[in-house]
Amino acid sequence: MLGAVVGAFISGFLADSFGRKPVVVGAMIIMCIGNALLAGFGHLTPYLSTVIFFVIGASCGGYMVTNLVLMIENLEHAKSRLLVVSLNGWPLGMAYVGLVAWISKEWRTYHIIFAATSAALFIILQCISLESVRWLIHQKRIRRADKIQLQIDSRNFRVNELLPKIMQSQEFERAKTPTLMEIEKEEKSLDQKISKNKDRKLTYFDLFRHSSVRKPLLALCYCFATSSVVSFGFYFSVEALPGSRYLNLAAMGLLKFGLGFLPFLVSYFVGRRPIILTSVGKGAQIFIMNKPENQTFVGGVFIRIN
Repeated sequence: MLGAVVGAFISGFLADSFGRKPVVVGAMIIMCIGNALLAGFGHLTPYLSTVIFFVIGASCGGYMVTNLVLMIENLEHAKSRLLVVSLNGWPLGMAYVGLVAWISKEWRTYHIIFAATSAALFIILQCISLESVRWLIHQKRIRRADKIQLQIDSRNFRVNELLPKIMQSQEFERAKTPTLMEIEKEEKSLDQKISKNKDRKLTYFDLFRHSSVRKPLLALCYCFATSSVVSFGFYFSVEALPGSRYLNLAAMGLLKFGLGFLPFLVSYFVGRRPIILTSVGKGAQIFIMNKPENQTFVGGVFIRIN
């Protein structure tokens, strides 16, 4: 857990400096090597295994932070972004962890499977995923951004043609897609505009400078913090439930995946703000109604008093 916190913090700086894709792909490499080392040498000394666990945790934290940013920045439609957030891979990862642990029933086999899984995901991400267009534009790498946008448009066009006629989007037209030659002609004029409009150097403190950004950011931090407390509380106490702890973890992940789809469905009728306010309010109501006498409520977290 400490490694995940450190990795999540550091990965933000790395992703801003070197790009989103290198951090995501690099995290997969570290997870692959870390699990392989743990399977081969984790039994030698607890100090070595602790260091390896820390490194694996750091790579997991970095991946969780950066992969969502990479997907969101490459999506233009608000509905698409909400769908990706609703169906993020964390619940599926929970289910996969539980099933692998239940099938392997031995720690060395478990880590070998996850080393192979990380290697497969590394190959897929390296071959298929694309760098964030928004990050490239921010870095003034306009030519590279245009080429990647062409690749994205080409993929979307091919997928759109495979869909039934009634499901096809009318936004994809070959005539509207710029060619590489047109991009090269516009390159000089774009560079001239960029050189005239140099952006000032921004820091993370600028996120709290304006209330229009500060308020949603603090609300997002609260939601992440409370959901993490609830989620990890379930993870660490899943053995208290009857039955296999691994199957319970897998079932919990699948249930969380299904329930996570609800905000996307409800978004067709109400806005995002009512969804989040209703979710937080309902959660607080359930906590208060089910508060046992031998527990105290501190900062939204129940603490048992022995």
